[in-house]
Amino acid sequence: MGAAVSTALYLIYFAGLALAFSEVFETARLRLRLGRRLRSEAPGRRARHPFVVWMGDLASSSLQRDITGEAACAAHAGLFALSLALALQSFYALQALLIAMMCVSLPPALMYIKLSGDRSRSSREGLSLISELARQYRLHGRNIYTAIEETVASGGDFPLCRKQLYRLLLRLRSASGRDGIKRCTDSFAYAMGTVWGSMLAACIRLAAEKGSDVSEGLADIARQLGAAYKRAEERQRLNSESARMTLFLVPLLYAGTMVMAVRYLGISPEKLMANQFLSPEGLLFFLISLFLFVVDMAVLRALSNIKLDY
Repeated sequence: MGAAVSTALYLIYFAGLALAFSEVFETARLRLRLGRRLRSEAPGRRARHPFVVWMGDLASSSLQRDITGEAACAAHAGLFALSLALALQSFYALQALLIAMMCVSLPPALMYIKLSGDRSRSSREGLSLISELARQYRLHGRNIYTAIEETVASGGDFPLCRKQLYRLLLRLRSASGRDGIKRCTDSFAYAMGTVWGSMLAACIRLAAEKGSDVSEGLADIARQLGAAYKRAEERQRLNSESARMTLFLVPLLYAGTMVMAVRYLGISPEKLMANQFLSPEGLLFFLISLFLFVVDMAVLRALSNIKLDY
């Protein structure tokens, strides 16, 4: 009986508190609901890990598709889990972990190789791009959006830069606020990978955010690129023999060793293939060789592709 009375008294007490502070509780509930709605409507305001941002920029710039960093990380996480599960069937845990790490690192390495080549080629289109953009900017009353649209639609000789500029225009059209514009221009600067690309992105950001006149900034970029073109003539003497030797000689050497094993060691092709790809040791050796080959190509591409910059 006493317990029932105590329970009733407690219920009456807490009911009174709820009635007394009902307005406070309702205000807090509405604030939490409004905060959740604002975060869902403006996802760009949420803090994102730098690695997630980098993965999104790398995938979007190299594949020229709008891929979020979260989607890129999720795909690589799935590839890691699949590689680890398959490797655990034939290798020890440490070896399987090593193989999974190598497999998951190959797509970013290949995307970097492609992006490095695109950056090198697009850097030589800078002077044509800046000249056309500055001309359209003056013709259309310092309206950066119209200037970018007309530059994309023009017949200028900058095919790679046109694709990046078109993607930037689509993002700017749907961007909201300064944070959204900054994110768009930062992605564009990363895709270009040059100093003049970063300066162009800064000019576009100022014009899009505040409507500032960036004619002098565009003219200054064009002047410095003109001087860079003259200096680039001296660097054209450099060649890419090392990259070509790596690209063609390493696969030929590998194929040559396979042929020699069959012809001079008397190993049948079926047994050789089984030892190479069906045995744990042979498969591990092949994966390590493939991984080192891709890393070597990435390093040579980064060293041999000299971008036109200042």
